[in-house]
Formats: sequence, structure tokens, C-alpha cells
Amino acid sequence: MFQILAPLGLGCVQPIDETEVSGFLFEAIATEGVRDITELGSWSAYANLPAKWRGSSTAAWVISHLAAVPLSP
Repeated sequence: MFQILAPLGLGCVQPIDETEVSGFLFEAIATEGVRDITELGSWSAYANLPAKWRGSSTAAWVISHLAAVPLSP
């Protein structure tokens, strides 16, 4: 089993097609003062940006923290 640390959580999210799926949620405090990467359209688009253009973002926080979470049961 693995642990999801705050400010992340799991919950019901609604993509553009308005279906309901399980996904990662953020506490609002995790988004204060960081760049909104929605305009990029995908995680891979963000990850492919040169580091100097990524700056501080919630996505960077998630990537750094999820990399440390063991996913084995």
C-alpha cells in the first residue's frame, strides 16, 4: 500500500467531456503563487518544456513527490 501525502488527495474529477472519473486533487493552498499549466494541454507538454521555462508550478511539485512514492502493493 502507498500513501498520498497532502496537499494531494484522491477524489472524483470531471474532465472536459463531463464524465466523472477518479483522479488526483489538490488542496487550494498548493496552487497559491504557482504557474497554471492548463494552457499547455497535457502533462507531457509541461514535462517537455526546458527547465528554465517551467518555473514554480504545482505540476513540478507533483512530479517531484510522486517520483518518491512507492507504487507497489
